[in-house]
Amino acid sequence: MKRLTKWMVLGSAFLAAMATLSASPAGADSLGDPRPGASSVPGDELSARALVLTLTQGLTVLPSTRAVVLQCSPVGGGTHPKTREACTALEPASGDVRKFKPAAGLVCPLIYEPVTVSAVGVWKSRFTMSSQTFGNSCQMHNALGAVGSF
Repeated sequence: MKRLTKWMVLGSAFLAAMATLSASPAGADSLGDPRPGASSVPGDELSARALVLTLTQGLTVLPSTRAVVLQCSPVGGGTHPKTREACTALEPASGDVRKFKPAAGLVCPLIYEPVTVSAVGVWKSRFTMSSQTFGNSCQMHNALGAVGSF
């Protein structure tokens, strides 16, 4: 039951963030002509890609200590400080933070201070939610790169 509740809270945060972004005049004007075939951009580029990313000190998703909105398409935006780099890194992972692994050869201190990152939203117009816990923030930054830089 606790797991369902945390995802409901994260989902609600995501929907609230998306409502804020969709109300933005810049986002609405950037979409161009909505007629089928009117855009020269491939259909996959126009599919929705937006996530609410949260960071929590500890093993659980809630209560989060930081949260950002990452909007990758149809227009880039949100509150993530490295939108372009994070969107590029998330593309091969289909928005799933569990698919990120630490880079080989990078050494982090052996201090156990777990951090949990979660992602809730839509990727290629499909709902997605994932979370991953790392042994410490160094391991998180090593694995996530720009995605975890918020």
